[in-house]
Amino acid sequence: MIINALIISNSSANMEVLVVKKEDLWSFPERQVLDSEDAKSQCLALIKDEYDLNFAADQVYELSCRSGNRRSFLLYMEHKKEVKKGEFKPLLMVKELHRPYGAILCEALGVFWPLMPSFINNLRRVELPSLFVKKDIHKSQDEVVFYGGSFNPWHPGHLSCLESCPAENIIVVPDYNPWKNNQGQENRCFWNEYRKLCLELKDTPYAIYPGFWGLEDPNPTINWIPNIKTRDKGLLLGDDSFCSIKSWKDSEILISLLKMIYVVPRIHKKEEVIKVREEVLKIHPSMEVHILPEHEYMHESSTLLREQKLKILE
Repeated sequence: MIINALIISNSSANMEVLVVKKEDLWSFPERQVLDSEDAKSQCLALIKDEYDLNFAADQVYELSCRSGNRRSFLLYMEHKKEVKKGEFKPLLMVKELHRPYGAILCEALGVFWPLMPSFINNLRRVELPSLFVKKDIHKSQDEVVFYGGSFNPWHPGHLSCLESCPAENIIVVPDYNPWKNNQGQENRCFWNEYRKLCLELKDTPYAIYPGFWGLEDPNPTINWIPNIKTRDKGLLLGDDSFCSIKSWKDSEILISLLKMIYVVPRIHKKEEVIKVREEVLKIHPSMEVHILPEHEYMHESSTLLREQKLKILE
């Protein structure tokens, strides 16, 4: 079993993370232990023995278990301390992490979002850098629209979808999609991609939630949307996703939980989208389904861009 300790200190623009060098890239404190040993106890021992840091057991928050029997833990301290090895670096200055630490960091940052199901109440006073959150969208108790996707890569069509949506509060939800062909995904640094996306949208009103990016288990929308802490929930979807919504896991339950869906034209005829809208409204008659206008990048596709990149590399 591999133990990872992700230690974050300070708050807002001053947030820092403890990193160590591994093969010329940054990583987090790590120790290999026997599978029979208690993972949390071993995490505490790791940071005490090698970094001279003391935490109580209730200050250690376990993240998802990853392939290779990797157990990761988040620990937060209000102010950084001197450490025997490694160093605390400003979070925004860490550009790339050794795999899979980027995904671990993305998941960990998700616990600081009060709106989302991953939120840890004990950490409610910790503020994230403003690059990640905008005008307290991540705390909204009214209406929020979620725009999910793998965004691999992000392209102008994605931004056009956001700009065409009239909703006031939109959260972009990058999500590693285990249902797709993920060959080569193990070499991605999800933190680096998240950071770049935040910089791309820096001057926009859109917040970007990191907590799902890099998760290894399937994460259908119905797994998390019921636990969103806001009055009204909505989705922003391309027409290809909308036209397949009835095939989603527990689709009728999901549809019944939504106040609105915004549909962006992509590949389907408007008549096809209207037909699906009628079927959706039979399930949830009071839902609002808005078909948005076409835009110049509507035929852009992340899949096609990846395929073109592979052809160039061949």
